[in-house]
Amino acid sequence: LWHGRSSAVRTRLLWTLLCTALVLWFIGIVFAAQEDLSLYNPMAGADFSDFLFFLFGMPVLLAISTPTEGERSSTFLWLDALLVVMTALLIYVAAFSVLPFTHHAEHPLSVSRLLVVYNLEGFALAGAATLRLLAYTNDGEERRFYQVLCSYLWIYAVLAAVYNHITIATNEKTGVYDLLTVLPFAVLSVAAVVLFRPSEDTVQSSRR
Repeated sequence: LWHGRSSAVRTRLLWTLLCTALVLWFIGIVFAAQEDLSLYNPMAGADFSDFLFFLFGMPVLLAISTPTEGERSSTFLWLDALLVVMTALLIYVAAFSVLPFTHHAEHPLSVSRLLVVYNLEGFALAGAATLRLLAYTNDGEERRFYQVLCSYLWIYAVLAAVYNHITIATNEKTGVYDLLTVLPFAVLSVAAVVLFRPSEDTVQSSRR
């Protein structure tokens, strides 16, 4: 959030989209905790928290595909936003086999298939971020942003895959492995501070 306010205009949107994704993930965690405390079987199928975890990838995908060089067209931004809404609708239908707000019986996706889709989403986002990073040859705020995003997404994808495997093997029993979900966000915080630390020349000029 701090980078979203203090960075250049061209990268401000990128940080805002990443913050939006993290907020969606946090809300998903809150719903997941509430669902785990309920009386039904947590391994029965997809829940609303899983839908939010899928939505987490939408702002990230927008950050990867958003142009940072040249003038942004508001028309294309609105089209991207419309595609995100349509994708969210398709994700909901795929996860629950029903349209939202129709009050029909849901048929949630099985947990085993759900976790496979999670893994595919994680590695797909990491791969897309890597391709976007390789497209930059000059150092700058945009390249450093994608360095942070790429590092975070690869660590998230690998640890999430390990976490999902353990979840299936242990029938979603809590354990030390739950800390695997925290590590990517710790790396993201450290990388954002280290890579965007003001240079000594900048600090000295500001003191003058």
